[in-house]
Amino acid sequence: MTASSLAWTQWQISRLRTAIEKKALPDTKEVQRLSDLQRLEMGYLRVLQQHGRGAQGEARDVKSRRELTAGIAADNPLEDDLIARPMMN
Repeated sequence: MTASSLAWTQWQISRLRTAIEKKALPDTKEVQRLSDLQRLEMGYLRVLQQHGRGAQGEARDVKSRRELTAGIAADNPLEDDLIARPMMN
C-alpha cells in the first residue's frame, strides 16, 4: 500500500513540475502543493526505508559482506567478475 502511494505521489510531483515549468510565473498554490507532495514523498521513503541503511543494511553487515567478497575475488583462479566462488572438479 505504501509503495503504491509513493508511486502515485512521485507521479503527481512529476506532473506538477511539468505544469509549473511551462508557466513563466507559477501560481503560489501550485508551488505549495509541490512542496507538500515532496514532503509526503520523503515520508513514504522513510517508511519504506529507502536510504543507505534500508538499501544495503547495517554498516557492520555491509563491512562483513565486503570483506567476504574481497576474499572471494582475491582467490578467483578464473579472474572473472563473478561474486560466487568457482567450483573446481
